[in-house]
Formats: sequence, C-alpha cells, structure tokens
Amino acid sequence: MKKIFITLLLLSAVICSADMVFNDRLTGKTEDPAVGEMLVYELSNGVLYLTNASGSPSFTIDILYTGNIYIANDGWVYGRNNADAAWVQMFKLNTSDEVEFGATIRLGTTEFEEDSGAVTGWNMPVSATPADGDEMSMSFAIDSNGIFKIRADADGVGGVD
Repeated sequence: MKKIFITLLLLSAVICSADMVFNDRLTGKTEDPAVGEMLVYELSNGVLYLTNASGSPSFTIDILYTGNIYIANDGWVYGRNNADAAWVQMFKLNTSDEVEFGATIRLGTTEFEEDSGAVTGWNMPVSATPADGDEMSMSFAIDSNGIFKIRADADGVGGVD
C-alpha cells in the first residue's frame, strides 16, 4: 500500500492536507478565493478531481499512475508574480484547441522536428481591422537592438499588400 503526504493548494488557499493511503477516498468542498466559486474535490485511487459546483470538470491530476495533469478547455493556468501581489495568466488551451500564452515567453534554442519538410516558422494573421497601409511586422533583436525586420502593409480588408 502506497502512502504519500499531500497538500492541495488552490490559488494560495489550502484545500486539504492529509497523510493518505491511495485506496482511501477524500472528498470535500472549498471556495476559490479568486472567483468566489465553490469547488468540489475528490482524491480517489491516486487521482485528484476538481470540479466547479455545477459539476463541470476543471482540473485533474493522476498522482499515482501517470503524473498527467488535465485542465478544462479555455481555463487558464496561473502563477504567482514575483512580488507575490497578483496572479499571472501563464497558458491555456483555447476554444480553437490552440495553446495560448498570457505572459512573455522566454525561450532558449528552438527547433523544428527532424525531417519537417516545408514549414511555416511564424505566422501573423491579418484581419480587416487594420487600416490600409498599417504596418504588420516582426523584428529580431540582440541585446534589445533591432537587427532584422520583416514587414508588410495591411490592405484593410483582411490581407496584406
């Protein structure tokens, strides 16, 4: 029988803390201080399920078997800012099934998969909102100094000139 000590945290509020055996079941309710919504949690057979009061799935962690974390579509994952004064939106899977980032992303080396063939490195879609002639561009910088810029002008109807 596997034992762990677990503390479940939700937006800095402790939901529960227990020394538990995985074949036991722990359930309860807590209020999410960020949104004022009642959340229901269940820890059963090494899997934590977190749902809102209406029963919609919000968050699942498979603690025992895979370590996978599951979050509902279009729900943000937050991190506490450095000053410990606010929550920062990190990322989510939006309703178009695209990963969306809510803060600056700092990357090291990036690469395409081996044998990718012809790929698009970056795409900047242009809608009909920009006026004809508005600059649409991407810049590359080293030490915050622009060294390379790619640009086009919006055509005012959802494309570029």
